[in-house]
Amino acid sequence: MEFTEVDNIMVSGLNTSIGSYIGSLARRSLTHDRQSYYFKACGMSGILDMSDKSAGSQIHGIQDHVQEIRQALHTYDIKLSEYPELTKYDEITKAQTIRKQVKYFKKCLSKIQNLKTKDKPIIIEDSYEHVLKVHLFHSYLFNTQKANTISEQDYVIKIWSPLIEIMFRSLNEFPPIICHWGDTSSEVVKEDGKIIHMDLRLIACEADEETDAAVVEFAPMVYKSKHYKDKLRTVLASKVQLNELLKNYAGLDEDKAKIIAIPFMLIVGLVCDIYTIILVASGLYIVDVAYSMTFPCLAQEIKDDGLTYLVNGLKLLKNLCLKIIKFKTV
Repeated sequence: MEFTEVDNIMVSGLNTSIGSYIGSLARRSLTHDRQSYYFKACGMSGILDMSDKSAGSQIHGIQDHVQEIRQALHTYDIKLSEYPELTKYDEITKAQTIRKQVKYFKKCLSKIQNLKTKDKPIIIEDSYEHVLKVHLFHSYLFNTQKANTISEQDYVIKIWSPLIEIMFRSLNEFPPIICHWGDTSSEVVKEDGKIIHMDLRLIACEADEETDAAVVEFAPMVYKSKHYKDKLRTVLASKVQLNELLKNYAGLDEDKAKIIAIPFMLIVGLVCDIYTIILVASGLYIVDVAYSMTFPCLAQEIKDDGLTYLVNGLKLLKNLCLKIIKFKTV
């Protein structure tokens, strides 16, 4: 008997609802590697991954209908907001000429350290300083010939963890969001019967309760097998957290459910993708990419807004986490 779902979201080109389509596809598919296992597990869990159009993906065979699907789902609206002070830092990186990489980094660093702004948590200044200092003191991290010798922890400790810790500083926000590093799992995920340990959990700490606002997995290089393994772990853990949030929301309907998105990040070397998962209909969840960014590798990339784009991406992640806290207090 053909599998049917109750989402009732129909698009042309499919003879059934989107939920029924991905569920039937999953039940018919065979697994032979991490990628096929990922898409089968997503389909069996009522999850449609809109971010992946590769061969073997859920939407590979219906790519002509992707835009129609997005319109039918009315997916989460991602709003990007910049720090007002960012323009001043951007002006400095653009104003310096690039004759030698090292001299460019030193000039930018010196001028940024002398800049006066209203950035009380010093988030932008320290983010810019960190990136410039990595280039000055750890330039080997950007040597493509040495890529095989750089470990996951090299990227975590020397590049990403300082940036993430800087972004999630808190002066007046309550509850604060703390960065909890090192293969841990939330109690909510454990109670759901899943053993999923995350490299990083961004936790909203309230007086008597902790909520995972986002999870992050790291990898040193692009390995297809590890990518789909990490993505499945983050997707499933995020779905559990989303269900827990929605379960405790009074008067919830499908329209209200769409106002909340659980973010998660996959970081591979110098590349970072921010994803979200939302509930769009009964039993149907959507995973999509919200923002992609790369740690700038060259002076020209910094001059061409690469650093600004990086800070904006991490601010977007923080805003998504803060929205989860606000959602809980409604």
